Amino acid sequence: MGFHSLRDKLLQAGLVNEEQVKKAEEAARREAQARRQGKGPRKGKGQGAATRPPSPPRPLTEEERRAREEEEAFRQRQRELERERQENRKRAAEDRKRMEALRALAEKYEIAERGEEAFHYVSRKKKLLRMYLTKEQIAALEAGELAIIDKPTPAELVQVLVPREAAEQALAIDPRALRFYNRGPGATYGFVGDADAAGDAPAEANEGAADEAASD
Repeated sequence: MGFHSLRDKLLQAGLVNEEQVKKAEEAARREAQARRQGKGPRKGKGQGAATRPPSPPRPLTEEERRAREEEEAFRQRQRELERERQENRKRAAEDRKRMEALRALAEKYEIAERGEEAFHYVSRKKKLLRMYLTKEQIAALEAGELAIIDKPTPAELVQVLVPREAAEQALAIDPRALRFYNRGPGATYGFVGDADAAGDAPAEANEGAADEAASD
């Protein structure tokens, strides 16, 4: 059934009037003309619409390039500083552990009885010190039966007289703690010659005197 036949039947039945028919015919003509001219409805996504390739990145300006380089250099410095802080914290923790072990060792083995004979030895900073001992204790020191080791305290670093057993344990904890120990040929600690002792400034006695801070 053609369009005109359908129109006539609708007019005869009184379902539409002439004005409505004219408007419908005009709309149909405009739609057909638009399709012929390629102005039909746009195709949405998924209906064959053409996709554009991504645009290449825009080259950075000289100012932007410098800003990025400075930002990366700053981040690198921050990473290095953080590594240094972590290493410092680790070393500090290890130092505290060693000092605590040395203090416990010195307190356990310290020989408190002393004499009146001055015995010279050196600190970690090569400062000449002296401890008053008996002749027998000096002979035992020279024979390697006794030793002088550091005793770290929260406020200072002093030295104590200990037996060989304690000296060996101190050596395992921190060799720097041995201020005088004749372990044997080629393994001696803190020896000072007579000329050194005579030519140096007056040495400090070790009856509670501090050599240096425990953290050194």
